[in-house]
Amino acid sequence: MNTKTLKDLFLTELADIYDAEKRMSKALPMMAEIATCPDLKHAIEHHQKETVSHVAKVEQVFQCFDLLPKGQTCEATKGLLEECDEIKAEFKNSPAINAALIAVAQKV
Repeated sequence: MNTKTLKDLFLTELADIYDAEKRMSKALPMMAEIATCPDLKHAIEHHQKETVSHVAKVEQVFQCFDLLPKGQTCEATKGLLEECDEIKAEFKNSPAINAALIAVAQKV
């Protein structure tokens, strides 16, 4: 039996975070593209830049362990982004699209 350590837990969670941040860095530009409110568009674009820096920071943590960065599917983020796709499709031509994007962003 292989005993799991705190380091194993840390690296597992780090891989999960890495996947989540990478998924978000791809999703945010699409969200900004459909936002109709300039302030919201700017906020999403700003958050996307922060998310890219989060990815880089997680990669640095992997390097501290002499490991190549690798993701482990973050099912929570994956599910929330699927929900985001559904909401975007449902509210695409609606004046409520900005509120829908905010609701999705808050969940993530």
